[in-house]
Amino acid sequence: MVHAPVPLAVGAMLEVKHEVRQPPDSGYLSVRPGTKIKVLYVGSADEEGWIFAESESAEQGWLSATSTLSRDAEAWLRRFGSLDGEDVERTSSYTI
Repeated sequence: MVHAPVPLAVGAMLEVKHEVRQPPDSGYLSVRPGTKIKVLYVGSADEEGWIFAESESAEQGWLSATSTLSRDAEAWLRRFGSLDGEDVERTSSYTI
């Protein structure tokens, strides 16, 4: 069993780790480090690696899932290539 970040799931509350700037009304979420977001949808197939989320200020939009990853979790993702939860054991040893 591989220890991994907790897989992304609808309803998960995450903290943004990296600033993301997007044009207003683009459909994408602009956030700063420390912003708390709630996952409303986890992308699949063509949307893999993306989440649709709502920020603390009630703004909604698409956001790259990697913007919510700590450096340890990013390293894990580069090594194992997935956050879908298949064949991984959920653990709290990483922060996402």
